[in-house]
Amino acid sequence: MNARRLDQWVNYWVRLMEQEIQETSWHSQVASQLATWLGRKLGLRGESLRHLRRGALLHDIGKLAIPRSILYKPGPLTAEEWRIMRRHPLYAYDFFAPLPELHPALEVALYHHEKWDGSGYPFGLAGEAIPLTARIFAIVDVWNALRSNRPYRAAWSEEATWSYILTNRGRQFDPQVVDAFWEVLRRNGRDLAAASVPQPAD
Repeated sequence: MNARRLDQWVNYWVRLMEQEIQETSWHSQVASQLATWLGRKLGLRGESLRHLRRGALLHDIGKLAIPRSILYKPGPLTAEEWRIMRRHPLYAYDFFAPLPELHPALEVALYHHEKWDGSGYPFGLAGEAIPLTARIFAIVDVWNALRSNRPYRAAWSEEATWSYILTNRGRQFDPQVVDAFWEVLRRNGRDLAAASVPQPAD
């Protein structure tokens, strides 16, 4: 499958998320742009950058397999519900594993909940054992999620979100990626990052 067909395939699944998981699809679009800027800042070029973008768009596709009663539950999840929710990276990989052309992009979906200190999921990877594209997307994903409204909480302020990221520099996030992300936001990402908070309809 050539690059054009591959992007068409990815866009098909993005449209499916627009129908099934509206919040997740919108979040993926914003996060993919931030991830592309950050990836370029960290030296990714060409196909590596395109794989990062595709992976960012598809990172939550596994949530299509999560029961809606869990996905949209307004209160805290039970331990069993968390066990199910934490399988969504594995579901994402399973969906597209038969397409070897997408395997580099699927590293984002499979590993973006891993943490620098090894306390993440689904495999408990740590440090540079986590692929760079996943380490890049992990910080973008958290930034965008915290800056977005959710059924169970309002969006965090930019200051509170950045404070969380700094607190978790070297724990949840690769320190070098945190530093690069700050540069990206300072130079050209603030407008898009601010757009992470949906505006009310007219």
